[in-house]
Amino acid sequence: REEKSIEVECEEIDLVGGNGAWQQRRAIAALERRLYEAEESKRITAERLARAKAKKELREKQRQREEIERSLRWNETLENQAMSILDAESRAWEEEEKRRLQEEEERRRLAALQPKVCDLCDGSGLCKECD
Repeated sequence: REEKSIEVECEEIDLVGGNGAWQQRRAIAALERRLYEAEESKRITAERLARAKAKKELREKQRQREEIERSLRWNETLENQAMSILDAESRAWEEEEKRRLQEEEERRRLAALQPKVCDLCDGSGLCKECD
């Protein structure tokens, strides 16, 4: 550490021109180079951080997109299952209704074939209409 402080002191002396104009120009160039390198290092670090942040945001957006797609597929599956159930119930109801209508029609047909009982004499045949 002592060597650095001596080097820094010498450079400060060089910057002020204490060791001649040539040393001063050299110290100024070295200082400018160090400042440039420090700025460049900061810029590179900032770029790396920005790229890392952008990459992280991209991964997060991709994860969200995949989650949405997975959710949509799940909802579609549930919808398809519900539609299948509704279709099956509808077909069963239609078949039951068809069977019921057929039975009702059969009862009407059989009732039409049966002899009618007179309302006046209750089928005894004693009224004029039954003769």
